[in-house]
Amino acid sequence: MVTHTSPVPDQGAYGFLCVDETKGHEQSGKRPVFVISKKLVNARTGMMTCLPITTQSKGYSQEVILPGGLQITGALLLAHVRSFDFNARNFQVLGYAPEDFTADVVSRFCAMLGR
Repeated sequence: MVTHTSPVPDQGAYGFLCVDETKGHEQSGKRPVFVISKKLVNARTGMMTCLPITTQSKGYSQEVILPGGLQITGALLLAHVRSFDFNARNFQVLGYAPEDFTADVVSRFCAMLGR
């Protein structure tokens, strides 16, 4: 059983965490991320699967612009998916995106994988 020191994030959560030990074109430092894994999986593993959020949108097909009204602005980078230990990274949920937006993001991510 995994012990949690932070609340378990659910799919559609967004917030900041420390992203270290990156190479090449990977983003590092304190970064905003968007959670695409479900709460049940996150709770069982202590890990969450995320997409980074960039403020430097380039209009690529693998970017999804965040909807207005969130505490973060920018675009999700579908091709830069990563998993993180949300306890070790002290992830704090700032909020949740609308369910229809989250469903669209997950659908696009799955399509990118050929699903």
